[in-house]
Parts: sequence; C-alpha cells; structure tokens
Amino acid sequence: MLKKIFSRFIFRIKKYISNRKMVEHFESNNGKFWTNLTVSRELNKSSKTNQVVLVEISEKNPFELESNMRVAKTIELNSDLVIEALVACTLKVKEPYVKLVKSYNIARVIALYRVSLLNLFRLIYSLYVALSLFRKIKTLDDIEELTYNGVVIGDLVYDTYIRMQDGKFSPSKDYILLKYITHAIFNCQLYTVLLGKGNVKYLVVADKCYINHGVLYRVAIKFGVKVLMPTKELKWLNAGNIKKHFHHPELSLDEMKLELKDVEIEKQVSSYFSKRFSGEIDQIDVLSSYRNKRVYARDELMSIMSLVPGKKNVLIMPHAFSDFPHIAEGLYNDYYIWLVELLKVVKDINNVNWLIKPHPTSYIFNEIGVVETLLNDIGATNVKVVPKDMNTASVKDLADVILTVRGTPGLEFATFGIPVVTAGEGCYSGYGIDITTSSKQDYVNTIRNVTNIPRLDEAQISNAKMVFYYLFIKPNAMLTYLMKDIESNMSDYNKVLNNILDNNNSELIEDNVLYGITLKMLNQIENN
Repeated sequence: MLKKIFSRFIFRIKKYISNRKMVEHFESNNGKFWTNLTVSRELNKSSKTNQVVLVEISEKNPFELESNMRVAKTIELNSDLVIEALVACTLKVKEPYVKLVKSYNIARVIALYRVSLLNLFRLIYSLYVALSLFRKIKTLDDIEELTYNGVVIGDLVYDTYIRMQDGKFSPSKDYILLKYITHAIFNCQLYTVLLGKGNVKYLVVADKCYINHGVLYRVAIKFGVKVLMPTKELKWLNAGNIKKHFHHPELSLDEMKLELKDVEIEKQVSSYFSKRFSGEIDQIDVLSSYRNKRVYARDELMSIMSLVPGKKNVLIMPHAFSDFPHIAEGLYNDYYIWLVELLKVVKDINNVNWLIKPHPTSYIFNEIGVVETLLNDIGATNVKVVPKDMNTASVKDLADVILTVRGTPGLEFATFGIPVVTAGEGCYSGYGIDITTSSKQDYVNTIRNVTNIPRLDEAQISNAKMVFYYLFIKPNAMLTYLMKDIESNMSDYNKVLNNILDNNNSELIEDNVLYGITLKMLNQIENN
C-alpha cells in the first residue's frame, strides 16, 4: 500500500516538473515567434486605440488557447485593436496559463476571479439574489427560464448541474442547484463590469455551453460586442442564434448548393463513409462507434435479438444524457426525460420491432448501464438493446426509422434513405431531412404512427448528403496540426503545445486556416 502511494507521489512530482518545463519552453519560444512577428510588421502597441479584442481562456487547454489566440491575433494584425485575455483564475502568479497566454505578446491578462473585497461583496449579493430565485422554483421549466438582468442563465445552470453531478440527469432543487445559480449570477456581475466599459469590440470564446462559457458570451451580446467562436467553422454568435445549434450551417439549401457547386458530393460522401465505418476518422465518437466493432448483417441481428420479420425496425439512439441538452431548443427538458417519456409510449406499441443503442461515449460521462436500468424500471420489455460490439455501420441495413432528439446519426443515416424523427432542433434542422413536431402531443402521435413513415426520397437523400458533406467533410476552421500524433491520448497537452511550436516554425501566419477565415468573417460583420 505504502509502495503504491509512494509511486503515485513520485509520478505526480515528475509530471509537475515535466509540465513546468514545458510551460517555460513554450513561453520562451512562442514568445519569440509573436514578438518577432510584431517587430517585423512594425506594430507599435502605443499607437493602438483603447479598443479591445477580449479572449476567453477558461478551459485551460492548448486547443482553446491556440484557436482563440489565432483569431484574436488576426484581428490585432489587421486593426488598431489590442488583445486582452480573460483567464479563469484568482492569482495570476500561480496560473501556468497566464504565462502561456502572455507568450502571444498581448496587452494584458485579466484574472477573472481576482481576490478582492469588492468581489466578496459581489459574491454575497449573488447568493442573496440566487436565494430569491431559488425559492420560486417549482418545476424544471422554472430552472430553464431563470434570468438575471435580462440575461437567460437557467439553461446554462441546468446543463452545468447535470454535467458536474454523476448520476443526475435532471436537476434537483438542492444546495448544488443554488450553488450554480449563485455562480451564474456572480459571473454575470463580473462580465457586466468588464464589458460595460464599452471598450471591448470583439470577444473570442471557445464554446457557448455551460456557465463558464455561456454567461460570458450572452452578456457580451447584451452590450453589443461581436462574439466569435472557432469550432468547425468560425461562428459569429449573436442574438439571433443563441438558441441555435452551434454547428448549424445557417445557410439555406440554395446557398449551400451554390457554395458547393464544384464539389463531387456523392463521391466525397461515399469515400468518407468508407473511412468512418472502418474507424479511420480520429474523433472520439467515431472511434467509439466504429473502431474494433463488428458489422452485423440484418438477418444476423434479426436472429440474435429475436425480431419479428415483416415488422419495421425502429431504432432509438439516445444521447449522452449529461452532454449539454440545451445546445438548442427541444420538446423536452433534457435527454433523459425525453427517453423516459418515449419509453413509456413505446412499451405499449407492439406492431414494430423496438431497438435501442446506448450512446457510444456513455463511458466518458459515467453513464454505462443507465439505458438498461431505465428499460427495466419502466418495464419496456419489448425494447431490445443491440449487441454491445455492434459497429454502428450496421444501422444502415438494420433500421427502418431512427428516433433521436438531435443526434448526428439522424443525418448520417438519412444519407442512406433512413427517416429520422427528432424531438429538438439540431445541426441539420430546417432542411427537410428530419421529421419534426411542434408539440409533445404531436410527437407522441408521430411515434404511435411510426409504421406510416416512408423512406426518404431521392431529393431528401441528396440534401442529406450535401448537409453531411458541409458539416463533416468540407475543409473547415479546425487547426489540424494541434491533433498531430495525439490520437491515442487526447489529454497529452504537452504534445499539443509542441505541435503549436512546430507549426510556428513551418507555416506563415497568413497560411493558417483561421487567418483567412477570420478576415472573411470580419468583413461579413462590418458589412452586416
């Protein structure tokens, strides 16, 4: 026992030393790169205005760091704005990411949770306001609708609660909920002070979900700040898309067709699926769904699960329950409640073969076995769980209809003509690909009449392939060099930092994918 504790202690010491050396190495080399660039471009910070590009650094990972800073540096190099970074820490002297951020040669670093008497008063006031809101909560809807000073915080509180509490897929009215309401209000106050000065023109954020990210960008929008978020695309977050899925193209089908007019979509999609189904795409959900899994024939699965020939196979594909259910609007409060209510309906419908496939990344969220337990508790004995080793590629031959809230498989298998019934807005909503309803009752009626749902026609399949290409295949704003040689260990942040330094030595700043995309977005915003 003592030997094990000692070994663990030594491991942590070695890791600490390694991380500290990496920070020093990155700080020195990245600092030289950006300082030399500033000198060569003859950028004089003293001639800049007091207008600011504010960069959020809250996750403290190098993916967020490099992506956000590349967008901000592009703006700085092409304007009279300076960069300030907002780091989620209390003391700058003890925070390694302060050193990493400073190496980008920026104007100032702000410690979000700086220790001060004023912040203590703000925290006490936040608790007072939170208690007032907390006492009024009766339902989950009440949580979702919580607002503070005109900023909606309820959905962010809701999703933070279930993400941080293992085994809690819907919030309870408890101390934890009060804590997160207080946190959201406190952040609102901090951001209001920071953004209310009127000198922040652009804000660069890494995400729009949960309290840490969501409150900041919503307060920024309230003050008229232009918010940019580098994901698959560089997104302009504004009042019009707060409730929209952040991967939605926000283009009409005609606009998308025009943009992709020179692309052989059929060929590209076919080639991509060949790689995806064999697990060659380095994304965690793809690897979990396809790599080292078995592709079953339809007849084989029919036999294994004792399915009735002649009946439609309706496949329920749940989400990871605690993975940001309020990413867009939906019929139900969260993914867990959706599945509970759905199973209550389908357990009494026996004219189809009901199947369910737990989400492949459920292990990441400590949700293994939740679906099976739920089936037992509800008594949905007519719903069969697919084999655990089933490659998701088997779905295209097995399923006649797919049910999900907004999951990617709905779009993926629509490219094979399989219809999908959704219970919320998603990244492929509005393109005539999924079957949507405007109320829970209409949704239930659709489920009860699921046998009447036809396969997609050729036009729908063609549109599904185009949207799929746009979202998953088209060259995008992601910095692929960050991922070099880390597929087997996504948490190897030191390797990612080295990848950034290697890229500095091999690529001109104008050749970085985010440089051109950012300039294009700035032009779009200024002309809007």
